[in-house]
Amino acid sequence: MNKYIPYAICALFLFSVANIDSVRPFYMNQGDELDLYLNIEKNVDYDIDNIRLAVYIPDLDVYGVSNRFDLEDDRQAKTMFVDMPRDVEPGTYLMRIFMTNDDDHLRTVKHWWLDVY
Repeated sequence: MNKYIPYAICALFLFSVANIDSVRPFYMNQGDELDLYLNIEKNVDYDIDNIRLAVYIPDLDVYGVSNRFDLEDDRQAKTMFVDMPRDVEPGTYLMRIFMTNDDDHLRTVKHWWLDVY
């Protein structure tokens, strides 16, 4: 077996055609809808079609999905609205933000903390 094959396999898993560069807000008030502002960065020279964003907050069992969109520019801002339960206890919650599509086999996950006041 070629000694460089394991390194090539690792490099394939580290590269993504696009990634979620930043997420806002870091906080929300109890009883509010969660408005997420995501900056997405493209790492390839071609357009990426049919991207879908999803947010999952495991401790609250909250899940939200965006409409599909195309990423044509190197950077693009997206807004996503997630319905939250009105009785969320104040605290810090882990969010998992997924970005996927079918054509380029895009699968990216970003973990982010959300403070509820």
